[in-house]
Amino acid sequence: MNISQLITRIKLDCGIYAIALPFENVDEVILDTIRTTTLQTFSTYCPHYETFRWHLDDLEQLEKTGIYEVYLLPDIFNEQKIMFVKDVNYSESDITGIGYWGGGAPLLQGNMLRQAMLSNAGLNLTNKIVPKVTFKFEHPRKITLYNVISSAHFTFQIALSHDKNFTTITPTMEESFFELANLDVQNMLYKTMKHYSDISSAYGNINLKLEEWQNAKSEREQLVNQWKANYHMDVIPFIYG
Repeated sequence: MNISQLITRIKLDCGIYAIALPFENVDEVILDTIRTTTLQTFSTYCPHYETFRWHLDDLEQLEKTGIYEVYLLPDIFNEQKIMFVKDVNYSESDITGIGYWGGGAPLLQGNMLRQAMLSNAGLNLTNKIVPKVTFKFEHPRKITLYNVISSAHFTFQIALSHDKNFTTITPTMEESFFELANLDVQNMLYKTMKHYSDISSAYGNINLKLEEWQNAKSEREQLVNQWKANYHMDVIPFIYG
């Protein structure tokens, strides 16, 4: 997401693009509002996902029993914080060749259909024998793994807060992010500008239409409640195989 375009769009929507407001730098005030308020809320309901592949030997082990193992995730996320861990699974690097076919040999030997049937049957049997890895994440970096019996290579799908430069806001997120940011800026402007009846300019006094901003707080609450009612549906990992 382009920061300059975001600020310009908000100023145009709020009707303050050509008005001198009582701020030393209105763009900085808008940006600070978005970074301190909008970014935190948006990261809760629409975080940035990244997948990491680690060997357990590369993680700091805190505890190990016959039932579970406790580790610290690496502190490599800079200013982004871990919101939650969405999924943990055995790494596909443990699967050789072309997945569960077990290498390229089946393509060269015998009937491919028979090999495919055997591979699928073997996969179903493996899924019955080897239970899926389960986990419990504790803020900020502590994770407990259960059923670690097949491999020490894992993929971790981690939900992170969005970067303060907004590069992690994808095109499909931009409209939702703008909607929340716009309401946050309107709420900030209303709380500040309600102390002014009008603003002097080179063209005379400007009468501010604050009633257009006074409902921003309640509209924001409605939007967040709508996200709160649905966001949990997006964080449940889909298990297949």
